[in-house]
Amino acid sequence: MDHDWSPCKIIDYSAFLSEDDMDHRYGLLFDEFGPTQAFLEAQGFMAGGYTWHGIVESMIRAQDPAMGKELDFDPESSMFCVRSSNIDVLKLAHDCISRAIADEKILQKAIDTADPLIME
Repeated sequence: MDHDWSPCKIIDYSAFLSEDDMDHRYGLLFDEFGPTQAFLEAQGFMAGGYTWHGIVESMIRAQDPAMGKELDFDPESSMFCVRSSNIDVLKLAHDCISRAIADEKILQKAIDTADPLIME
């Protein structure tokens, strides 16, 4: 996989899955919340995995809603994780995270359009 996944990590679960259970072959992990933590906390969010679930879901929904159906979000307070068998969809999720970290306007737009039931 020739792709720079930083600041995330990619996991290939294929060695641990049966052929019947390849729906979630890959996982994208993100837990380097520091660069955006103060910005998100100032808006009343916990700034962890649940917050990033809302941000990424919002950005993917705006870009390509069909792609969102191929993702299985599994956030926790200390990390954001999303799984899929489609590596291209995880590249899109990675791109969303990278863009949101790099540009507060993009991050704010994602927050403004996020599902409030997901954001924490």
